[in-house]
Amino acid sequence: MREKRRVLNFTKNIDSLVAAIAGSIFIFILTHYHGVGISPDSVSYSGAARNLCAGKWLVDFDENSLIIFPAGYPVFLGLLSMLFNVDVIALAPFINALLVGIVIFIYGCIIERFYKSNRWHKLATLSIIPISYTILDVYTMLWSETFFMALLVFFLVFLQKYLSAPTLPNLLLPSLFTAIACDTRIAGISILGTGILLIVLQYQISFLKKLLHLALYACISITLLAANLLHNQAETGTFTGIRQPSVTPLLTNIQYFGDTVLQWFQLPNMPATVSITIGITLILTLGIVFLIRFFWLEKQSSFETIILAFCLTYLFFILITSTISRYEKINNRLLSPAFIPLLIGISFYIPQFISKIKTKSLRVISIGVVTCLFLLLQYRQAKVAKELQAQYKESGIPGYTESGWQESDIVQFIKFKKDFFKSDKPIYSNANDAVYFYNPELSAQDLPEPAHTADLIDYHESNPNYIIWFTNDFDNKSIIRLKEIAKFRQLDTLVKLNDGLILWSSPKK
Repeated sequence: MREKRRVLNFTKNIDSLVAAIAGSIFIFILTHYHGVGISPDSVSYSGAARNLCAGKWLVDFDENSLIIFPAGYPVFLGLLSMLFNVDVIALAPFINALLVGIVIFIYGCIIERFYKSNRWHKLATLSIIPISYTILDVYTMLWSETFFMALLVFFLVFLQKYLSAPTLPNLLLPSLFTAIACDTRIAGISILGTGILLIVLQYQISFLKKLLHLALYACISITLLAANLLHNQAETGTFTGIRQPSVTPLLTNIQYFGDTVLQWFQLPNMPATVSITIGITLILTLGIVFLIRFFWLEKQSSFETIILAFCLTYLFFILITSTISRYEKINNRLLSPAFIPLLIGISFYIPQFISKIKTKSLRVISIGVVTCLFLLLQYRQAKVAKELQAQYKESGIPGYTESGWQESDIVQFIKFKKDFFKSDKPIYSNANDAVYFYNPELSAQDLPEPAHTADLIDYHESNPNYIIWFTNDFDNKSIIRLKEIAKFRQLDTLVKLNDGLILWSSPKK
């Protein structure tokens, strides 16, 4: 009878609803002081969403095709912006508050449906999530991970329903959420991998039926991403833009994973060998528990097994791709979708383990140790949350909305000196996203990176233009340096500010 009960059951999940509301309110408060946090990625998301509202399809803020990021999140933002007739930046605090509430509530519902659900485990988990550094860091920013994590939790719910009753109608919803997730983040391929893995290993489905279901699931799941990639290829000649090979070996990436886990659980920094050991041990432990549950205990369709499968697939995807292709260092943001699954995956056996201890005194000691560790974690989390709240209230979330940057000299110049720039002369910058964010009326192109030879040649031979050069933290270090530009072009300083320069760049005579 337990399997037939609805997962999203409000009457059985009042505690989940309370935690969800608390998490939503906290995120809204943090993003309401000075606005949602904005990073360079956020500028691309918001710019593409605004262009969508203006009738342009998959166009970045700089009027070039959006190819670095999949279209799912900007389209999501653009549709909500059109629906409520509110600019995406102003709407973002409400969107993030809603999304985090959905994530917390549904994970609470999932824990309620564990095979041996434990009330204290559920309450402890629900109290950890809303004030965790991971959630606060991600959901105070305009990042695609906020939407991706909501898609993931819906996928987990509907995949479990399919695995419990493997019919074609039950396969449609997990396929749909996988498709949207894949076109929200490339890491959505890990969700596709999770579905394929569990369908392949599901031995209550006949071979021919399994082939049919796999074909349908894969075809539906890759439709949006495939269409997006084909559009990119047609527009720019590349599927995802020019990507550089990774310079970070696998063992170093495992170390970064271990470092992130230490950060998640508010533990001090450790030597590299300790972080590597933590990373490898966690992956092996999750893998062993998954295999035991799937093949020995035959819990193929349980939420615990599905969550373990996703956690492993996602971690492998991030570790392998970051070893092959160069992108930002593995950190909290990249690994955030695995945080709650990992938290659940390493804790759901604790109540069962304690209940099997025969000696009463030893059982009491075990309960005491676990309780003390939980209280210590919560104390440290609450301390960090309080510090973030004070910081965000005073100066804003780090990034483009932070008050210190808003009040900086070069930002003030960009905001209020638009007439300084002649409209018929192009503008380049080492942070063209910052130029757009502070003054959308100024259209600046990104200066090329040294690795892109063709772009460098094009710029060296370009007509006279302005350069807005940031000398503060907005400076993108991967952009060609001014001293290198000066080897090929004449650079004249028009305006010198405390944190930036306005230059005139012209071909050398």
